[in-house]
Amino acid sequence: MRTVPTIFITLALGATTTVAPGVATAAVAPVADSAAMGMGNVYALTNDPMDNAVVAYKRDSMGMLMMSGTYLTGGKGASLHGAVVDRTASQGALAADRRHGKLYAVNPGSNTLTVFSMTNGMLKRTQTVSTHGTFPVSVAVSPDGMRVFVLNARRGGSIQGYQLVDGRLVAKMSWNRKLMLDTMSGTDMEFVSTPGQVGFSPDGRNVIVTTKASSHSILVWPMTKDGAFRTEPTVNTIAGAVPFAFDFDMHGRLNVANAGTGTVGTYGIRSSGMLMRYGQTPTKGEAVCWLAVHDDLIVSSNTGSNTVTSLRSRAAAPVRLGVMKTGAAPVDSTFSRDGMYFYVQTGGTNMIETYRVSATGVLKKMDADKLPGPIGSEGIVAW
Repeated sequence: MRTVPTIFITLALGATTTVAPGVATAAVAPVADSAAMGMGNVYALTNDPMDNAVVAYKRDSMGMLMMSGTYLTGGKGASLHGAVVDRTASQGALAADRRHGKLYAVNPGSNTLTVFSMTNGMLKRTQTVSTHGTFPVSVAVSPDGMRVFVLNARRGGSIQGYQLVDGRLVAKMSWNRKLMLDTMSGTDMEFVSTPGQVGFSPDGRNVIVTTKASSHSILVWPMTKDGAFRTEPTVNTIAGAVPFAFDFDMHGRLNVANAGTGTVGTYGIRSSGMLMRYGQTPTKGEAVCWLAVHDDLIVSSNTGSNTVTSLRSRAAAPVRLGVMKTGAAPVDSTFSRDGMYFYVQTGGTNMIETYRVSATGVLKKMDADKLPGPIGSEGIVAW
């Protein structure tokens, strides 16, 4: 990687390091009446190498899902070397722009990004664009919906930015950045060495990328008011952590799933892109690769333990609330917009599990629905 500012954050490692795979930036919009009543839609990506597709589910007032349609992306899925239950080893393969009624899906086998419009739960493919890189795995939308960034995993990794102009994406080549990572291409370590997620901070002033085991770092690019890069990225190195995925809580704190240490860490972001560590909490799980956040409730997917852990975000370390058993290899996850329901994909069985969320943050399993496509699908959004 190019010479850039580097901040080292040292963590005390008290357990054997476990490495295994696995974000989406929250969009801002008024809650629709149906969402306020607990109704809505859930979308999941199949990552099928023949014909990648988004599978749509209707969500009733009890949080239960019913499949309502399958929408081809026009691209192909693919799998990283070494990946079994998490074919893209990433968070955020799907991202929603609720302000403009759009859904974005990556096609790793085609090096493209597909744009859908959404009306009354139904999708219409409106655009497919090149990601100007190899093997896209994660996509993020700025809070105002006017900027989109995609993360490419192979050939050292890269990010590519787009502007939304008259309802269509326009690639900004000045928003392309090479990550220069050692992604271990062609080896069984590729799936833990490729970057894990791209996302925006809640104020839209930073673009963030996790590098997983390739450099154990969180890259932060401060942005100008017009959306351009203000500096090269600040490299926040977290020794041995394998930072995989992230999401922000209601207070703007960055919460990170650390696969190597089995923890969730909480950080603030300075204007320079330097992270301030508030604390970290063990999840009592292994391969903590994915997480979802609603308000101050965090749920991590512990892929190596077949569990999810609920935690409450705090100004210091998150407070662990409980651990719940899941199906084989929980991966990507999402909350309903009202926070009453939690949905998680199980990469080992290709199911979507539904949980009701209590006021105290305890999860109760309600149902499980089959997701068509190959084992190891990732990418899920609740609308």
